[in-house]
Amino acid sequence: MTAAELERVGELALDVARVERHVDRAEAVRGVVGGVRLGARVVGEDDRHAVALADAAGGERGGEPQRLGAQLRVREADLAARDEALGDHRDDVRAAGGVIVEQLAHRALDDVRGQRLLGRIAHRHGERGAPRRRRQLALVPVPPAPPEGDRRAMSEELAGRAGVVTGGAQGIGRAIAEAFVAAGGRVAILDLNGAPEAATEIGGENVGLRADVTDENGIAAAFAEVAETFGRFDFLINNAGVRSIHPILEHPLDVWRRTLEVDLTGTFICTQAAARLMIPRGGGRIVNIASIAGILPLKNRAPYNASKAGVIALTKSTAAELASQGIVCNAIAPGIIETPLSAEYFRDEAMREIVTSGAPVNRWGQPEDIANAALYLCGPASEFIHGHTIVVDGGWVATKGY
Repeated sequence: MTAAELERVGELALDVARVERHVDRAEAVRGVVGGVRLGARVVGEDDRHAVALADAAGGERGGEPQRLGAQLRVREADLAARDEALGDHRDDVRAAGGVIVEQLAHRALDDVRGQRLLGRIAHRHGERGAPRRRRQLALVPVPPAPPEGDRRAMSEELAGRAGVVTGGAQGIGRAIAEAFVAAGGRVAILDLNGAPEAATEIGGENVGLRADVTDENGIAAAFAEVAETFGRFDFLINNAGVRSIHPILEHPLDVWRRTLEVDLTGTFICTQAAARLMIPRGGGRIVNIASIAGILPLKNRAPYNASKAGVIALTKSTAAELASQGIVCNAIAPGIIETPLSAEYFRDEAMREIVTSGAPVNRWGQPEDIANAALYLCGPASEFIHGHTIVVDGGWVATKGY
């Protein structure tokens, strides 16, 4: 059944709302491709019309477009005649419950339009082209990258949406910002250094803001500016973070405090500020960038391990408290990803061997691997996932640590 025919079915349900005399029970008319629901409420002698509507909506799952079109035209003519005959009693019908049916039909039309988007996403790996391949990785040979612009042509998950990526001027944050723009989103890149330049280089309707995630008032002001600039606030990627490497007995206390302040407290501050803007607007998506360090005991990184474990717990707390208010909060735990923050790994030959052999895929990750996961968690296909941490590490945690 085509999208146009589905919309016609929804419009017929609105006609039912104008002509039925009473409503005392609801039938969910099912069978539309992909599980799209069409609500219609009828009673008494008019039950036969609900059955006819169910048939038109896809009860005959095998197809027969010509029969369906004829059935819709007959039903439409019948409803038009009855509507004209009803005349001045139209208001009484609505008072008897037609408004309820009308609301159900509007919801059905919304579902139809949502199904179109899901259909586009489902076909990204079908008739719209082969799956995208990863970019060339440093030091590890992989298949060549796709032509420039393939992601933009194949993705529409974030069309019209807007939000913030903290720590978005480089590394993982930069890759996420680029992926979101390619998917139709508008991004405010928030960073202590290089945010305006990164926004300009990425292009699109983006802005760059200089702010410290540990500054509660500064973050509140920056996020309010984003909401005013874009007219909405749909997503937050808590990516900003720092890390130091010292044995636990020699780790300076001020470094411990600064790591937790940025990585954990900064995530909390940004989550609060974003949620306060999202909830009045109906909700939004929050993705926290944690780490496998919050799951595995990585040596010489005690404050980083602790802060990332805290981010995972904060993700669960946020979901537990705010899911009922429309906030979808999840986390991503990257493995070893080639970024400026992990540069020291790749200066040491022995460490490079550990990294490449530590994951079953025999390579370390790239920022795009994390961006793909973030795009999924902010897209329509993940709306029923709450409070989870997706580990993106090439299989490292599932097989071993170090």
